[in-house]
Amino acid sequence: MPEGSIRPTDPRVLRQLRAARGPLLAVTGSAILAGVLVIAQAWAVTGLVLAALDRDAVATWAAVVLGLLALRGLTGAVTDLAAARAASAVATDLRGRAARA
Repeated sequence: MPEGSIRPTDPRVLRQLRAARGPLLAVTGSAILAGVLVIAQAWAVTGLVLAALDRDAVATWAAVVLGLLALRGLTGAVTDLAAARAASAVATDLRGRAARA
C-alpha cells in the first residue's frame, strides 16, 4: 500500500464505526444468512431437477426453491436497510464531531 494510505482495519477507521455497531452486526449476520440460503437454494434446485427427472414431487421442490428465493430477497432487503442505517449513523457521528471541532 502507498505510504499514508489507510487500511480498513486501521484503528482510526474502526473508532469511527462505533456509532454503527448494531447495524453493522445486522449487515454481517444477514450476509452470513444469505450465504447459507444460497447453499440451501442450490440444494433445493438439485432436488427440483432430480424430482423433475423422476416425475416425483416437483411441486414440493418448486415451492421450496421459491420460498428460499423469497427469503434471499428479504435477507437482501434487510442487509441494504442495515447498511443504510450504519452509513447514516457514521455520517451523523462524523458531522457532530466536525461541528464540535
